[in-house]
This record gives sequence, C-alpha cells and structure tokens, in this order.
Amino acid sequence: MGFIRHLPHGLVAAFQSTLDVAVDADILLMVADASHPCMGEHLDIVRETLVEIGADAVPSVLLLNKTDLVQDAAELDRLQVRFPDALIVSAHNGSGLPELKALLLDRLTRDGRFVKPTPVPKNEPWMDASCYASYQRQLEIWTTCRRGRLPRCGMRM
Repeated sequence: MGFIRHLPHGLVAAFQSTLDVAVDADILLMVADASHPCMGEHLDIVRETLVEIGADAVPSVLLLNKTDLVQDAAELDRLQVRFPDALIVSAHNGSGLPELKALLLDRLTRDGRFVKPTPVPKNEPWMDASCYASYQRQLEIWTTCRRGRLPRCGMRM
C-alpha cells in the first residue's frame, strides 16, 4: 500500500477495504524508498495510518528498497544504524531478496501460519476436483517456499 499525507476523508473511505486487509494480515511488508530524502517522514505516515486502522500490532518487516540508487555508502551505513531491523533490498537488481524470502519463510513457519499440508488421497469421497486442485496448489506453494523461493502470486519480487 502506498500512503499519501493528508488524504481527503472521502478518499480514505474509498480505500477502506484495502486498508482493512492490513488488519487481518499475517505479516506486513513496509517498503520504503531508501533513496528518497523524506523516507523517515513517509515511514511516520505509514505507522500513523497503521495505528489509525488498528493494524499497528500486526507483525511487520521494514524493507529499505531502491538501495541501488543510494550513491553514498556512508548513507547506507547511516540507514542501517537508524533502522537496525530493516532489510536492505533492491527490487531493481535483486539484492537482499534471498534474505527477505528466507525471513518470510522463517516467520510464517515459526508462527505456525504456514505449514505443510497434510497428505490427502485423491480418492477420498469428499475430495472433489476443485478441492484437490486447491490442495495441490497449497502443496506446491509449500514445496516452493521450502526450496527458498516464493511462489508467484500476482506480484513481482
């Protein structure tokens, strides 16, 4: 989700269902543009919004993205000191993404939110074709993640 400061209430109401998803999420990825001079202010706005919608208790991971655009190595060091729990990533060149994938898999399996589906025989009387296809997809996702990759879910990483 992207956040803009001082949105009109009508516009916020229009996006309420999108914001409500954050409350029920297993984990939130807060992606910040590390190359933007106002990144700290942007993060403050995101955190305020999460408090307002009641999602501030949802586990989150801060991703400092676009680090490939940060020319000064000292600036990257300052960001790591200021945000010690953040992952330094670049969606452009892929740096940091293996660490992100490993962290997500660890958090979701450790919390019991993502476990290997129990084997179910295809010939069970209650197992129709769509139910079996759903089971197969869950097993495929679990297997893919265990190999250190995330499945494609309509998003690019």
